[in-house]
Amino acid sequence: MCKFKGNMDLAYPGVLKLDPKDIPCECDLIIYTRFSIDLKSRLNIDKELIQQVVALKKPVILELNHETRSAHWGSLLKPSKQYKETKVLRDFASANNISGFLIAELFVDDDNTFLQFNPNVGPNLPCYISQLKGDSNLIIGLGIPPYGILIKNTCVCCGLYSRTD
Repeated sequence: MCKFKGNMDLAYPGVLKLDPKDIPCECDLIIYTRFSIDLKSRLNIDKELIQQVVALKKPVILELNHETRSAHWGSLLKPSKQYKETKVLRDFASANNISGFLIAELFVDDDNTFLQFNPNVGPNLPCYISQLKGDSNLIIGLGIPPYGILIKNTCVCCGLYSRTD
């Protein structure tokens, strides 16, 4: 499994440009990390670059981030809500041969609020995940950092382990 961000030279001049063809052949799965969605369900992705990555004929997982980072999840996730963005994401994945999503940035991680977790996220995340997957074969993963403060926090995955579907 390899993470690929791509186009780093655009944000950081002088950084070595890494093209998709440079991804090691040993990578059986590619996690594409330069992808986000905003509050209006608009995608931010370099379509030409993602097509080059998909052309490698390996499973591609998009790391799902929000423009407002972790702050978005707490305001987005509500009990029994219909999420417009899940259909947008699923349709994009289907149209572009994407294998799935890795849900990232569920936690605030900065110097002032080191690994704070919004307690509304855990209980409401299963509904979002279920809608994101829909009736597709998408792979859905959660990016949970391996820090004791998160692993021992009962709110982090509450509801996720009790599901039967």
